[in-house]
Amino acid sequence: MFRVLEPWPDTDHYNRLSRKGFRPQRLDGCELVEKDGVSMAGTQGEHQYMPHQFRDDVRSEAACRITEKAIEDVVAGRIPKWEGTGNAWTTIILPDSVIFEYSIMDGEPGGKVGLETYRRALEAWRDFLADESCDERIVELPD
Repeated sequence: MFRVLEPWPDTDHYNRLSRKGFRPQRLDGCELVEKDGVSMAGTQGEHQYMPHQFRDDVRSEAACRITEKAIEDVVAGRIPKWEGTGNAWTTIILPDSVIFEYSIMDGEPGGKVGLETYRRALEAWRDFLADESCDERIVELPD
């Protein structure tokens, strides 16, 4: 997980803003960097869908809490599954896994991760968002 300044284009408008003391916002990002000793940075595939879903759709502590409550409800058997559609992703939480569909592409299949992996990553993401002084956080996830 990392925070970086959003790059501003070199235009008159943005140069005027910079001279007035405005700076780009710090964007939050989440990416699986290493798996089995192999760098995953910038690659596409199933292992990247969860980080993209966090970055695109779980942008606040409130969104994290809603998702955590959904996990609790599914695990406790109060509901058989939970589906939530955000800006870019539809997330389906099942008792043992989480499935991602790219909702912008009309439900194009995405990835699937284990429920415990998703839960741990979500908790770390929530803590990362809450600590604005933290620019990078590395989280160990189960396979």
